[in-house]
Amino acid sequence: MDTPELTPNLTPNLTPADALLLKHAHPTYSDSVLIWGVGNGALPTAIAERGNPARTMAVDRSVVTLAEAARHSPAIAFVRPIFLSTVELRNKVPPAFFTLALVNIGYAASSEAVAADLARIGTLLRPGGTVYVVGAKNKGIDSAGKELERIFGAAQLVEFKKGQRLYVATRTDGYIPPELSPELEQEVEIRGQRFILRERAGVFARGLLDPATAMLADAMLVRAADSVLDMGGGSGILGMVAARLSDVGDVFITDADIEAVELARLNIERNGIRNITVLAGDGAFPVRYRQFDVVVTNPPFHAGRNQDTGLAVRFIDHATTVLRSDGIFYLVANRFLKYEPKLGEYFRETREIAGDGKFKVLEMRGPKRGLSYTSSLRRCYNSVGANNGSPCLNL
Repeated sequence: MDTPELTPNLTPNLTPADALLLKHAHPTYSDSVLIWGVGNGALPTAIAERGNPARTMAVDRSVVTLAEAARHSPAIAFVRPIFLSTVELRNKVPPAFFTLALVNIGYAASSEAVAADLARIGTLLRPGGTVYVVGAKNKGIDSAGKELERIFGAAQLVEFKKGQRLYVATRTDGYIPPELSPELEQEVEIRGQRFILRERAGVFARGLLDPATAMLADAMLVRAADSVLDMGGGSGILGMVAARLSDVGDVFITDADIEAVELARLNIERNGIRNITVLAGDGAFPVRYRQFDVVVTNPPFHAGRNQDTGLAVRFIDHATTVLRSDGIFYLVANRFLKYEPKLGEYFRETREIAGDGKFKVLEMRGPKRGLSYTSSLRRCYNSVGANNGSPCLNL
């Protein structure tokens, strides 16, 4: 029986960019394929089916994206791709391992992240290995093509279709890995406390202190022994400030970006803070069995490079499930983002406690969903499984 008959046809689920990658990628049974950016998981499965390559690895920074894609991939082992986080890839896969790499820049957070990713991919390709990079012109694909040429010495535009451009490059025997920028450290002072932050490309604000986070850190009320949750914690600075203010209280930081999780753990160790736990996952889901005195967030409002306030709305929903009845929820956002109507659906009191022309810090009290809702939410999470919490958000 042919392989395509054993698995569902996922081609209709491919985005235009991923469809262009699939059109030009022709792996054989001896190839090892790297797919950088998992998306909805259709491309990794389609590539694993095509030519039955020896190894297909799909890599992403988001543990939520990886879990969802893995859950929907075929159960048949020999056509099932291997899903890895970028940190697992760095720790487990040796250089010059892959013969083919496929990159969709639409899944990257920034052009800076794309450049860092392409540099890593160069070291992972074998001599003679090929990398295809696809993306829209208004998302920076031509800049990515120039970066590809800088790293590999030459790159070609091979197709332009439905607003997507596809570039290709090959690693030659004379390939010289580009010099990577060192991860520098920066000292910041917040509320009379000094913190050292490590800089890392691709993490929000390069892992440093951005103005919105600084505003929230100055405004939030954290008392001694308070338990605190920072959702989407990035490099960990809000959580570290909360931990110093709480002193003996338990502080948790969550983030779906595994690179941010690793960076936050490094920063916490560097600053000698003991009462913080960092977990990889979506919003409050990793700590859904806990209750907190304070929940804080500087929520993302982009998915990849597209504006998407759905992430922030989900964080608002999550906050009500883990906040004590007398707890406080703090959110900082760009001034133009109108979260107040949605917050009014979830909390009895919403007020602005700090702000300027660009940002605002909102304080919420009195979550409208009490312990009975939290109990039903937990039962739902338990019934649908850890990788599929989204249906529970509609309770």
